[in-house]
Amino acid sequence: MIYLDYQATTPLAPEIFEAMTPWLRDYFANPHSAHRPGRAAAAAVEVARGRVAALMPSGGRVIFTSGATEALNLAIRGSGKDGTVSVSAIEHSAVLDTAKDAGKCHVLNVAKDGQCNTKQDLPQDTRLVCLMQVNNEIGVIQPTVEWHRKAKENNALYLCDAVQAYGKIEVTGADMIAISAHKFHGPKG
Repeated sequence: MIYLDYQATTPLAPEIFEAMTPWLRDYFANPHSAHRPGRAAAAAVEVARGRVAALMPSGGRVIFTSGATEALNLAIRGSGKDGTVSVSAIEHSAVLDTAKDAGKCHVLNVAKDGQCNTKQDLPQDTRLVCLMQVNNEIGVIQPTVEWHRKAKENNALYLCDAVQAYGKIEVTGADMIAISAHKFHGPKG
């Protein structure tokens, strides 16, 4: 089979399959359970969390979710209730819909090529700026370092949707980063 839709998902890497198999077959306990198998699963989750944190540009806290949509929802809704969420006009619906549902949403303009120019003003009450680093449909790469700086100048957080970027280009300049393992040969969900 010839598979040409890596933008949507990637096959599981053989070494990932091999590493996961014992946990799927033999050590499948709930990591929140108090019994010995549960504690072993919890320890394995913490080891994985540390390894993922070491791969992030600034280390930091890692929260595992079922995928990018849940991660983006958690970050947007968790950024607070007051103020505005600023997003580009070409964000994934997981961002646009959640930002609109979470309160005040400011849509940033993009040029014909999809670039979101940092010269445009943010609302004074902006609490969060969210842009995807690489657009999943047209491939435009946003200036994330500049947007992070602009968010900081406005006392806002910057959420980088790095789902399409991670593992392909450097992910820099963000307070929060959303990635999804199935985009770079990891497991789905």
